[in-house]
Amino acid sequence: MDADTKTITGLLVEPGVVIAKRYEVCDRLGAGGVGMVYKAIDCELDGEVVALKLLLPHLAQDETVFRRFRNEVLVARALSHPNIVRTHDMGRAEGGYSYISMEYVDGVSLKDKLSTRTPEGEIRPSLSFDEALAIMYQIISGVSYAHGKGVIHRDLKPANVLISKAGEVKLADFGTARIMGMDTSLTQTGQVIGTPDYMSPEQIRGEQLDPSCDIYALGIMSYELMVGLRPFMADSSVAVAFKHLNDPIPPFASNERNIPAWFEEVVRKACAK
Repeated sequence: MDADTKTITGLLVEPGVVIAKRYEVCDRLGAGGVGMVYKAIDCELDGEVVALKLLLPHLAQDETVFRRFRNEVLVARALSHPNIVRTHDMGRAEGGYSYISMEYVDGVSLKDKLSTRTPEGEIRPSLSFDEALAIMYQIISGVSYAHGKGVIHRDLKPANVLISKAGEVKLADFGTARIMGMDTSLTQTGQVIGTPDYMSPEQIRGEQLDPSCDIYALGIMSYELMVGLRPFMADSSVAVAFKHLNDPIPPFASNERNIPAWFEEVVRKACAK
């Protein structure tokens, strides 16, 4: 079937489908809670490669979900930084789908790079201290810029960090981000926003948030990059949340792994309750 005669027939969009008479799908990049992300060619911009996030039709009818989808565009378009994924456009396509077109990052997520398992089954960090520090520096650079623009990400985690083959690190997924002092209708005090493994105590309690919640998540991510495991792990999200509320960061500085004591102290300050 020719590309221009193919249509969206469900959640899985085949290569060759043209969305909104503009974006030709090349490959599937991943899945999220509200839809799929595809690599696509922008036929109106000389074949520029983009990442295309599709919102499922039934979710587009959900006011809260759609507002978060739209919020990602509004927030991300206000941010122009080398360590933040550029957002181009938003629109509606055939079949009731909505889409966001974004910068395509040819690489992997930080989650995919985090750890390796030895033949003995032991989990070890896949990055050296210097490599991990260089990645965190770029992440912090993007977060600092966003905070300077009054934007709190609220869902920082390795899955939302992309690393290109050239080593460029970029923050993605600003769907739950919030501009300080604005957008109070998107979430209200008492609602829990974020991913439990990286949530600050104030997020877990559903309190009003400020940039310190992102700093807390950066501390958890820094620990994970160095150790290969998250500091707080349990069989349920509730148990993980309880640890975030009450437990201190486990000691992890190590001469053997070249993790200095000063770095552990930085992580402890970032993760102060």
